[in-house]
Amino acid sequence: MSRKLWHGWLFVFIFAVTPLSDTILFTAAAIAKVKAIRIVPPFFCAKLVSDAVMLVVARYAVASFTNRPHGAFPWKGIFTIVFSIVLIAGLLFLDGRALLQKKKFAFNFNIWK
Repeated sequence: MSRKLWHGWLFVFIFAVTPLSDTILFTAAAIAKVKAIRIVPPFFCAKLVSDAVMLVVARYAVASFTNRPHGAFPWKGIFTIVFSIVLIAGLLFLDGRALLQKKKFAFNFNIWK
């Protein structure tokens, strides 16, 4: 296996494991006219690993939720819910145009046009 092919496969594997959109990867590969044999095997392996990790994490989450005492809700769960809502709201209302063009960190609460 050539060094160039190895680096390409590693990049595709790492990109496919992340939660980024796979459309970007295949669009860029199509524009660059990359052969499918250089994209599909590491993509398939990465998706296999990613799905296996999701299944294990989901099994753990369901087991930890069903094995808790009745009426108890751990503080870690409350913190995770609050942190997730704040993070999603921050990403939803962050003004990306002002951040990229003006280098200004601003929020835009008028998102429904």
